[in-house]
Amino acid sequence: MSIKNVQVETGKLSVGNRDWTKPGIPDVLGNGELTCPGISIFGDSIAGGFKAAVNIGPPLANLGKTLPNSLWVEGNSVFIGMVENFGLTFHFGMTTLYGVTVKNALSLKNGVDIKNAIGLANGPVQDNTTHTIGGSLTVGGVIAAGCTVTAPKFFGSVAGCVGVPAGCKAFDIPHPTRKEKRVRHICVEAPTADIYVRGRLKDNNVLELPEYWKGLVDPESITVNLTPNDVHQELFIKSIENNKVTVFNNSAAPINCHYVIYGERIDVEKNIPEYEGKTPTDYPGDNSQFSIAGYHYDTRKQ
Repeated sequence: MSIKNVQVETGKLSVGNRDWTKPGIPDVLGNGELTCPGISIFGDSIAGGFKAAVNIGPPLANLGKTLPNSLWVEGNSVFIGMVENFGLTFHFGMTTLYGVTVKNALSLKNGVDIKNAIGLANGPVQDNTTHTIGGSLTVGGVIAAGCTVTAPKFFGSVAGCVGVPAGCKAFDIPHPTRKEKRVRHICVEAPTADIYVRGRLKDNNVLELPEYWKGLVDPESITVNLTPNDVHQELFIKSIENNKVTVFNNSAAPINCHYVIYGERIDVEKNIPEYEGKTPTDYPGDNSQFSIAGYHYDTRKQ
Protein backbone atom coordinates (compact mmCIF):
# COMPACT_ATOMS: atom_id res chain seq x y z
CA MET A 1 0.00 0.00 0.00
CA SER A 2 1.27 3.44 -0.93
CA ILE A 3 0.07 6.55 0.93
CA LYS A 4 1.12 9.92 -0.49
CA ASN A 5 0.61 12.07 2.62
CA VAL A 6 -0.17 11.19 6.23
CA GLN A 7 -1.01 13.88 8.77
CA VAL A 8 -1.29 13.24 12.50
CA GLU A 9 -2.62 16.29 14.33
CA THR A 10 -2.82 15.35 18.03
CA GLY A 11 -2.26 11.62 18.13
CA LYS A 12 0.64 9.20 17.66
CA LEU A 13 2.07 7.64 14.53
CA SER A 14 3.83 4.37 15.36
CA VAL A 15 5.82 2.05 13.13
CA GLY A 16 6.18 -1.42 14.68
CA ASN A 17 4.85 -2.74 17.93
CA ARG A 18 5.48 0.01 20.51
CA ASP A 19 4.34 -0.79 24.06
CA TRP A 20 3.04 2.56 25.32
CA THR A 21 2.54 1.15 28.82
CA LYS A 22 6.28 0.52 29.24
CA PRO A 23 7.78 2.54 32.12
CA GLY A 24 9.73 5.58 31.01
CA ILE A 25 7.54 6.33 27.98
CA PRO A 26 5.43 9.41 28.75
CA ASP A 27 1.91 9.66 27.35
CA VAL A 28 2.15 13.15 25.91
CA LEU A 29 -0.41 14.57 23.50
CA GLY A 30 0.80 17.52 21.50
CA ASN A 31 1.16 18.18 17.81
CA GLY A 32 1.84 14.53 17.23
CA GLU A 33 4.50 11.93 18.05
CA LEU A 34 6.48 9.59 15.84
CA THR A 35 7.89 6.31 17.15
CA CYS A 36 9.89 3.61 15.46
CA PRO A 37 11.24 0.80 17.68
CA GLY A 38 13.21 -0.67 14.77
CA ILE A 39 15.89 0.68 12.45
CA SER A 40 15.36 4.11 10.89
CA ILE A 41 17.09 5.48 7.80
CA PHE A 42 17.04 9.16 6.85
CA GLY A 43 18.62 10.57 3.72
CA ASP A 44 20.60 8.57 1.20
CA SER A 45 21.77 4.99 1.69
CA ILE A 46 24.28 4.22 4.44
CA ALA A 47 27.53 2.87 3.02
CA GLY A 48 28.49 -0.52 4.44
CA GLY A 49 25.08 -1.32 5.89
CA PHE A 50 23.42 -0.18 9.10
CA LYS A 51 25.57 1.54 11.73
CA ALA A 52 23.00 2.25 14.45
CA ALA A 53 19.29 2.24 15.25
CA VAL A 54 19.00 5.65 13.58
CA ASN A 55 21.06 6.10 10.40
CA ILE A 56 21.42 9.53 8.76
CA GLY A 57 23.07 9.61 5.37
CA PRO A 58 23.80 12.37 2.85
CA PRO A 59 20.64 14.31 1.95
CA LEU A 60 18.77 13.32 -1.21
CA ALA A 61 18.06 15.91 -3.90
CA ASN A 62 14.77 17.64 -3.20
CA LEU A 63 13.04 19.45 -6.07
CA GLY A 64 16.37 19.98 -7.76
CA LYS A 65 18.00 21.50 -4.67
CA THR A 66 21.09 20.08 -2.98
CA LEU A 67 21.16 20.40 0.81
CA PRO A 68 24.60 21.00 2.35
CA ASN A 69 23.99 19.19 5.66
CA SER A 70 22.80 15.76 6.69
CA LEU A 71 21.56 16.97 10.10
CA TRP A 72 20.69 20.41 11.44
CA VAL A 73 19.58 20.92 15.05
CA GLU A 74 18.73 24.48 16.09
CA GLY A 75 17.77 23.85 19.71
CA ASN A 76 19.87 22.51 22.56
CA SER A 77 21.15 18.95 22.14
CA VAL A 78 21.88 16.48 24.95
CA PHE A 79 23.88 13.31 24.30
CA ILE A 80 24.02 10.70 27.08
CA GLY A 81 26.49 7.96 26.26
CA MET A 82 29.44 7.74 23.92
CA VAL A 83 29.61 10.25 21.07
CA GLU A 84 32.05 9.40 18.29
CA ASN A 85 33.18 12.16 15.99
CA PHE A 86 34.75 11.04 12.69
CA GLY A 87 34.84 14.37 10.97
CA LEU A 88 34.29 18.08 11.40
CA THR A 89 31.56 19.35 13.70
CA PHE A 90 30.36 22.96 14.06
CA HIS A 91 28.50 23.84 17.26
CA PHE A 92 26.31 26.91 16.90
CA GLY A 93 24.38 26.46 20.12
CA MET A 94 24.56 24.58 23.39
CA THR A 95 25.53 20.92 23.14
CA THR A 96 26.02 18.78 26.25
CA LEU A 97 28.15 15.69 25.71
CA TYR A 98 28.41 12.95 28.34
CA GLY A 99 31.51 11.31 26.92
CA VAL A 100 33.16 12.26 23.64
CA THR A 101 35.54 10.28 21.46
CA VAL A 102 37.21 11.89 18.44
CA LYS A 103 38.48 9.01 16.32
CA ASN A 104 40.25 10.90 13.55
CA ALA A 105 40.81 14.62 13.48
CA LEU A 106 39.10 17.85 14.43
CA SER A 107 39.91 20.80 12.20
CA LEU A 108 39.15 24.32 13.41
CA LYS A 109 39.77 26.74 10.58
CA ASN A 110 38.38 29.89 12.17
CA GLY A 111 38.53 29.44 15.91
CA VAL A 112 36.72 28.40 19.06
CA ASP A 113 35.48 30.79 21.72
CA ILE A 114 35.18 29.00 25.06
CA LYS A 115 33.48 31.21 27.64
CA ASN A 116 33.71 28.95 30.67
CA ALA A 117 35.31 25.53 30.67
CA ILE A 118 35.74 22.19 28.94
CA GLY A 119 35.77 19.01 30.98
CA LEU A 120 37.26 15.89 29.41
CA ALA A 121 36.77 13.22 32.03
CA ASN A 122 33.70 11.11 31.10
CA GLY A 123 31.43 13.78 32.49
CA PRO A 124 29.34 16.75 31.39
CA VAL A 125 30.73 20.19 30.67
CA GLN A 126 30.51 22.35 33.77
CA ASP A 127 31.48 25.94 34.44
CA ASN A 128 34.81 26.62 36.17
CA THR A 129 35.94 22.99 36.11
CA THR A 130 39.49 21.69 35.79
CA HIS A 131 40.39 20.37 32.36
CA THR A 132 42.14 17.00 32.40
CA ILE A 133 43.48 15.21 29.33
CA GLY A 134 44.74 11.74 30.13
CA GLY A 135 46.36 11.15 26.75
CA SER A 136 48.29 13.36 24.35
CA LEU A 137 47.40 16.70 22.80
CA THR A 138 49.15 17.67 19.58
CA VAL A 139 48.84 21.21 18.22
CA GLY A 140 50.46 22.06 14.89
CA GLY A 141 50.21 25.81 15.35
CA VAL A 142 50.67 28.23 18.24
CA ILE A 143 49.04 27.96 21.67
CA ALA A 144 48.32 31.38 23.16
CA ALA A 145 47.30 31.22 26.82
CA GLY A 146 46.13 34.22 28.77
CA CYS A 147 46.45 32.35 32.05
CA THR A 148 48.98 30.24 33.95
CA VAL A 149 50.17 27.05 32.24
CA THR A 150 51.78 24.49 34.55
CA ALA A 151 53.16 21.02 33.93
CA PRO A 152 55.71 18.75 35.64
CA LYS A 153 57.62 18.49 32.34
CA PHE A 154 57.73 20.12 28.93
CA PHE A 155 59.09 18.15 25.98
CA GLY A 156 59.99 19.39 22.53
CA SER A 157 62.46 21.43 20.58
CA VAL A 158 61.98 24.66 22.55
CA ALA A 159 65.11 25.81 24.35
CA GLY A 160 64.79 25.25 28.07
CA CYS A 161 62.49 22.22 27.81
CA VAL A 162 63.19 18.86 29.43
CA GLY A 163 65.37 16.72 27.20
CA VAL A 164 67.00 19.59 25.28
CA PRO A 165 69.79 22.03 26.18
CA ALA A 166 68.86 24.73 28.66
CA GLY A 167 67.75 27.94 27.00
CA CYS A 168 69.01 31.47 27.48
CA LYS A 169 67.07 34.65 28.11
CA ALA A 170 67.53 37.02 25.18
CA PHE A 171 66.13 39.93 23.23
CA ASP A 172 66.09 40.21 19.44
CA ILE A 173 65.62 43.53 17.57
CA PRO A 174 66.10 44.95 14.06
CA HIS A 175 69.65 46.12 13.40
CA PRO A 176 69.83 49.89 14.06
CA THR A 177 72.16 50.70 11.13
CA ARG A 178 72.13 47.75 8.71
CA LYS A 179 68.95 46.95 6.81
CA GLU A 180 67.94 43.27 6.49
CA LYS A 181 69.96 42.39 9.63
CA ARG A 182 69.01 41.84 13.26
CA VAL A 183 70.75 42.01 16.64
CA ARG A 184 70.37 39.43 19.40
CA HIS A 185 71.80 39.84 22.92
CA ILE A 186 71.83 37.23 25.67
CA CYS A 187 71.20 38.03 29.33
CA VAL A 188 74.09 37.52 31.72
CA GLU A 189 73.71 34.47 33.98
CA ALA A 190 75.02 34.31 37.53
CA PRO A 191 74.52 32.21 40.68
CA THR A 192 73.19 35.27 42.54
CA ALA A 193 70.35 37.71 41.87
CA ASP A 194 72.57 40.66 41.02
CA ILE A 195 71.80 44.10 39.61
CA TYR A 196 74.27 46.76 38.55
CA VAL A 197 74.76 50.43 37.66
CA ARG A 198 77.55 51.88 35.54
CA GLY A 199 78.74 55.29 34.44
CA ARG A 200 81.53 57.87 34.58
CA LEU A 201 82.83 59.79 37.58
CA LYS A 202 84.73 63.02 36.82
CA ASP A 203 85.88 65.87 39.06
CA ASN A 204 83.94 64.34 41.92
CA ASN A 205 84.65 61.60 44.43
CA VAL A 206 81.14 60.51 45.48
CA LEU A 207 78.99 58.03 43.55
CA GLU A 208 75.29 58.36 44.36
CA LEU A 209 73.57 54.97 44.15
CA PRO A 210 69.95 54.84 42.91
CA GLU A 211 67.39 55.57 45.60
CA TYR A 212 65.63 52.21 45.09
CA TRP A 213 68.85 50.37 46.03
CA LYS A 214 68.09 51.12 49.69
CA GLY A 215 65.35 48.49 49.84
CA LEU A 216 66.45 46.32 46.94
CA VAL A 217 70.18 45.61 47.48
CA ASP A 218 72.09 44.05 50.36
CA PRO A 219 74.66 46.78 51.24
CA GLU A 220 77.16 44.14 52.38
CA SER A 221 77.15 42.61 48.88
CA ILE A 222 78.08 45.78 46.96
CA THR A 223 81.28 45.63 44.90
CA VAL A 224 82.80 48.42 42.77
CA ASN A 225 85.04 48.27 39.70
CA LEU A 226 86.92 51.46 38.73
CA THR A 227 88.78 52.10 35.46
CA PRO A 228 90.97 55.27 35.24
CA ASN A 229 90.30 57.44 32.20
CA ASP A 230 92.82 59.55 30.21
CA VAL A 231 95.72 59.20 32.70
CA HIS A 232 97.00 56.77 35.30
CA GLN A 233 95.31 57.23 38.68
CA GLU A 234 95.73 55.52 42.02
CA LEU A 235 92.03 55.03 42.70
CA PHE A 236 90.54 53.22 45.67
CA ILE A 237 87.22 52.95 47.52
CA LYS A 238 87.22 54.87 50.77
CA SER A 239 83.75 53.85 51.96
CA ILE A 240 80.35 52.40 50.95
CA GLU A 241 77.63 53.74 53.23
CA ASN A 242 74.35 55.68 53.22
CA ASN A 243 73.76 54.59 49.63
CA LYS A 244 76.95 56.34 48.52
CA VAL A 245 80.36 55.18 47.28
CA THR A 246 83.31 57.45 48.16
CA VAL A 247 86.33 57.27 45.81
CA PHE A 248 89.81 58.62 46.53
CA ASN A 249 92.80 59.16 44.25
CA ASN A 250 96.03 58.47 46.14
CA SER A 251 98.02 60.56 43.63
CA ALA A 252 96.02 63.67 44.61
CA ALA A 253 95.07 64.21 40.95
CA PRO A 254 91.48 64.89 39.84
CA ILE A 255 89.30 61.82 39.57
CA ASN A 256 88.26 60.77 36.07
CA CYS A 257 87.14 57.17 35.77
CA HIS A 258 84.49 54.74 34.60
CA TYR A 259 82.70 52.55 37.14
CA VAL A 260 80.55 49.42 37.39
CA ILE A 261 78.83 48.70 40.71
CA TYR A 262 77.16 45.36 41.48
CA GLY A 263 74.82 44.43 44.31
CA GLU A 264 72.78 41.35 45.26
CA ARG A 265 69.04 41.76 45.76
CA ILE A 266 67.89 41.50 49.35
CA ASP A 267 64.12 41.36 48.69
CA VAL A 268 64.18 37.75 47.48
CA GLU A 269 65.41 34.42 48.79
CA LYS A 270 69.04 33.70 48.00
CA ASN A 271 69.41 31.37 45.05
CA ILE A 272 70.75 27.83 45.61
CA PRO A 273 72.83 27.34 42.43
CA GLU A 274 73.36 23.58 42.82
CA TYR A 275 70.97 21.02 44.30
CA GLU A 276 70.00 17.36 44.06
CA GLY A 277 67.10 16.70 41.71
CA LYS A 278 65.79 15.77 38.27
CA THR A 279 63.37 18.65 37.62
CA PRO A 280 62.89 22.19 39.01
CA THR A 281 60.23 20.79 41.38
CA ASP A 282 63.09 19.29 43.39
CA TYR A 283 64.52 22.74 44.17
CA PRO A 284 65.01 22.93 47.97
CA GLY A 285 64.09 26.62 48.17
CA ASP A 286 60.97 28.64 47.41
CA ASN A 287 60.22 28.09 43.70
CA SER A 288 57.43 30.69 43.73
CA GLN A 289 60.03 33.47 43.74
CA PHE A 290 61.55 32.45 40.42
CA SER A 291 60.60 32.60 36.74
CA ILE A 292 62.03 29.49 35.09
CA ALA A 293 62.11 29.50 31.28
CA GLY A 294 60.87 26.23 29.77
CA TYR A 295 59.33 25.07 33.06
CA HIS A 296 56.64 27.44 34.36
CA TYR A 297 57.84 30.78 33.07
CA ASP A 298 56.51 33.84 34.90
CA THR A 299 54.02 32.23 37.26
CA ARG A 300 54.99 34.46 40.16
CA LYS A 301 52.27 36.43 41.92
CA GLN A 302 52.38 40.08 40.96
